[in-house]
Amino acid sequence: MARPQKSSGTFRGRLDMRLSPDQEALLRAASALMGESLTAFVLGAATERAEELLDRANRIEISRPAFDRFVTTLYRPQSERAPSDMPRIRFYAQSSHRIPSGDAGHSGAA
Repeated sequence: MARPQKSSGTFRGRLDMRLSPDQEALLRAASALMGESLTAFVLGAATERAEELLDRANRIEISRPAFDRFVTTLYRPQSERAPSDMPRIRFYAQSSHRIPSGDAGHSGAA
């Protein structure tokens, strides 16, 4: 598990959370198993999840056939493109979609 790097400055942010007794017991048991404080364990897990999410948001993964169709469309001379090609490309280029979980998306980008 990736752990947050030590800051060269002072920590200023603070998060307060409410959790059920079961959640607290679970987190305390896991942090004890790892030999970490509850704060270090939760911060490390949250940071790792945030890094994974942001990494997926900045990477496009599609199947090989979809990638090939996309590249073919991009490199096709504009005069030969179907009228529906560019609006579809613009839609996906300008849209913000919810990021699917890793196993729900297609992988295999070149």
